[in-house]
Amino acid sequence: RNSRTGSVYVVKPKQAGIEEVAFHERVFSRVEECLGIARNTVKLGLMDEERRTTVNLKECIRAIQNRCIFINTGFLDRTGSEIHTCFRAGPVQTKGAIKKA
Repeated sequence: RNSRTGSVYVVKPKQAGIEEVAFHERVFSRVEECLGIARNTVKLGLMDEERRTTVNLKECIRAIQNRCIFINTGFLDRTGSEIHTCFRAGPVQTKGAIKKA
């Protein structure tokens, strides 16, 4: 336990959308059950670093609403995710061309 209140804090980066966030809710519930500790002792920090998490952020928060201790946007990871998405979408205009438009 790493808090004055007896909770255990975990930061889980790179969660790719609601399915993965909900999966970790189930995992931590099962861990608590196996260890015989109170439900929602394990708190989860949600790192909003992937597009699928960002566009479904409300549902991601709802999935861990009793565990969520913070939400943080990993700027560089999010930027990398956007670049990766753009590469898959095909050619894009240069920054200068976009600014002129």
